[in-house]
Amino acid sequence: MNTIVFALATSAFEVALGLGLAMLLNGKVFGRNVLRSVYFIPQAVSTIVIGIMFTTILSPTGLLNNFLDVIGLDMLQRKWLITLQTAMPSVIGVEVWRYFGLNMVIFLAGLQGIDKTYYEAARIDGANKWQLFKNITIPYIMPAVTINLVLNVVHGFRAFDIVYSLTNGGPGNATEVIATMVYREYSAGDYGLSSAMNVLLLIMTTVISYIVNKQSSKREVSA
Repeated sequence: MNTIVFALATSAFEVALGLGLAMLLNGKVFGRNVLRSVYFIPQAVSTIVIGIMFTTILSPTGLLNNFLDVIGLDMLQRKWLITLQTAMPSVIGVEVWRYFGLNMVIFLAGLQGIDKTYYEAARIDGANKWQLFKNITIPYIMPAVTINLVLNVVHGFRAFDIVYSLTNGGPGNATEVIATMVYREYSAGDYGLSSAMNVLLLIMTTVISYIVNKQSSKREVSA
């Protein structure tokens, strides 16, 4: 269940953030070329480095809790990675921060491929911003949506390094995902169970990817 929650939550947030930033940077924003590079930097950083960095930031005496104390929100301070209620949301947040830049780059490529004359013609016909987004932007970036969703879902189901480096599947089993279970069983010498879970993981990622791709293709056709 943790694996499904992790994969779906990270996919949704990465797509939403990636699309929002891509639309922002596709407009006339000061320093947008620099911002594009900045948002993509987490993708290039080693997972071990990210794990160490966020373990420090999210520790009980870390940067996040200190910041909350400074701005008078000390009631929101938590033991982010070692409390059952906050461990999974914290790991999801780190993973989203790490990968939304890739989604943004793919969406940006899709947005820049849309002919501006479509928007101009629609504005002349009286279309508002929502209508432009729904009737022009979304249909034309559906291939980018499909690519991002498939990549995000597959990566979410296969996630190991970020979970292992931040929580090692804990506290308890709060952040235990299939990939960490495979590693644990393999390390314990239970190669049969480890292999079976690997096959299960392969089947899950294949089925989910097929469903996402099929649904996205239907939307492209209907658009």
